[in-house]
Amino acid sequence: EDDMNELGLDISKYDPDIDLVAWKNKHHLWGVIIKAGGHETGLGRYTDSWFERHYQNAKNAGLHIGYYYYTVSTDISNAVTDAEHFASIIKKHTYDLPCYMDVEDPRQFNLSARVLTDVIKAFCNRLIQLGYYAGMYTGGSAWLNNMYASELREYANWIAWWRATWPSAAGDIGMWQQGGIRYSDGHIVYDDISGYHDCDWCIVDYPSRINNGQKKYEPSKEESKTE
Repeated sequence: EDDMNELGLDISKYDPDIDLVAWKNKHHLWGVIIKAGGHETGLGRYTDSWFERHYQNAKNAGLHIGYYYYTVSTDISNAVTDAEHFASIIKKHTYDLPCYMDVEDPRQFNLSARVLTDVIKAFCNRLIQLGYYAGMYTGGSAWLNNMYASELREYANWIAWWRATWPSAAGDIGMWQQGGIRYSDGHIVYDDISGYHDCDWCIVDYPSRINNGQKKYEPSKEESKTE
């Protein structure tokens, strides 16, 4: 039931005025993952300046919508507070794609795999307690080397792997970020509407799992299995 391959884009303030309707018409854009906000050194916790506009544009274009939150947190206490802040930003907004913790700060990768895995679980579990369908985003190398992926499969996994094919060693995931690069096999979508964008191939039918936008977490048998 979950075997699909639909095109998504992740967008933030760095993608101002992106024409989602044009992307939908030209490239069959299916969904977007919108940056809700984040927690960064020097900035504290913030809402992305384009969050509301991207949300309205995506709703108007009839796209599936999920969210992500960029965080530099390296301990459970801050991760839990980040999750609460994330939920406070999106609480009045509908979604039918997951709500992701964005894990890509070098300080996080300096942690032991045990600590980083526990930090990610703390963030995701707090989101679930608050009623959201939680997941995490990270790079392919970090997924394979910096955390215990087997313990994180119960959440929605969105992994960046900027190659033409997905490696079997990385196992099954829910969404694959391929990167805004042209490949000889033509699989990557590049764009003459508004430049290059990272492309996300959604493999799992999250809209069905998330119950048509209801804030419900239902891990499947597939997501719950260990490696």
